[in-house]
Amino acid sequence: MKLVIISDTHFGNPDCTLFVHGRDNKPVPGMKYQQFLKKAGKKNDYLVLVGDIMDFAMSSYEEAYNIARAFFIQIQKDKIADQIIYIPGNHDEDIWHTVEQEVNIIGRIKEGKFPRKFKMSLPGIIDDRVSSKKKQFTLPGIEKRRIMGKIGYGGLFLDTITGKGAKKTRFNFVYPNMYIATDSDSVLITHGHYFETYWSLLSEWAPDIFGKDLPISIPMALREMISINFPTNQLSCSGIGQAGTLTDAIRNTEIDIRHHHVKSLDRYLNNLAAKLAGDRNYSWYDPKRFIWVVVGWWVKKQILGSVRTIEEARYNREFMQKPEVQDRFKRYYQRSCEEIKSLNKKYGYDLPLPSVVIFGHTHQPSAWNSDDMHIDVQEGRTIRLCNTGGWLANARDTSVKEFYGAEVFKYQTENGFSSETVM
Repeated sequence: MKLVIISDTHFGNPDCTLFVHGRDNKPVPGMKYQQFLKKAGKKNDYLVLVGDIMDFAMSSYEEAYNIARAFFIQIQKDKIADQIIYIPGNHDEDIWHTVEQEVNIIGRIKEGKFPRKFKMSLPGIIDDRVSSKKKQFTLPGIEKRRIMGKIGYGGLFLDTITGKGAKKTRFNFVYPNMYIATDSDSVLITHGHYFETYWSLLSEWAPDIFGKDLPISIPMALREMISINFPTNQLSCSGIGQAGTLTDAIRNTEIDIRHHHVKSLDRYLNNLAAKLAGDRNYSWYDPKRFIWVVVGWWVKKQILGSVRTIEEARYNREFMQKPEVQDRFKRYYQRSCEEIKSLNKKYGYDLPLPSVVIFGHTHQPSAWNSDDMHIDVQEGRTIRLCNTGGWLANARDTSVKEFYGAEVFKYQTENGFSSETVM
């Protein structure tokens, strides 16, 4: 078994360093592609993509797929891997929704069957231990199920992005976790967006708001957490990126907020306050109009105050050190452990609980042999964290772009895990 792991390529984002628009708007390799090629090596069994591969939140479908297609064709020519394992993140979660639609709705209807519920969570497993009976990549409960003449959650729409026939690249889809068991390590691989407030907000608030009217398991299962957060995640993943001219306005505002520039946001909030007060057709002396003006002023003050102090996960090395993030990680890890226990019981796996977590999302690389990130998940049990970094150049202002680095993780049966840094 031989595989390579990367994340956060953000195809479609103009700051991507792996593939970019060249002359005549034709995609070409970016300034970091050759380094990626050298670090990844050739003839891997799998290339594991750990989320935010296509940036639907910042780019149109057309732009993101166009750049990604050129990348996938290039890595096929360079013989980097036989197959791809795709684990979506927050910027490309729409890929997972599309796969679920194809398997559970479109495919079923074409076969004259009723649609079925989305799986929401479908883990991928590689058990490369000497004692393992299944050395290859597996999807529990899926391998023997045929969908439109194809096996499982492979053989779907993205395979033909590189061409048809012999030019096809096999994509395998999992979400949100992949588990790799070796004789020396047990590793959980996930994008990591559920460690951040926004992407887990509904699952944290909904039980307190709806109480007993929201029947959920105790503790909440991973699948339930994903389901409850579906509405807000879908909005921010692809809804904003496909909003036409509104996309550009929101994108520019997001960039401003990231750098604590609030001039445009201040103007928009003033317009919103005026709209709220004006649409109610109150006369200028009506007390209700005054109340709406005060409410608008207060809301604006709260939003601007939050924006000026906001610290997002991206490019934030201290992100995983925050107590609230560590608490969220512990809950996520516990849900993942419960998922593993269920897989072991239902499908006859014998997977150990993860001792290492490889994630992306923050764009701050942390190597396999690094010892700088640990979280105590319970008494006597500490988890080591590694980060894939990212392939975006962060635009700190209009003229300076800084590349924070990417980590290319590799696994080979004979040598175990390792990683190499791209700077």
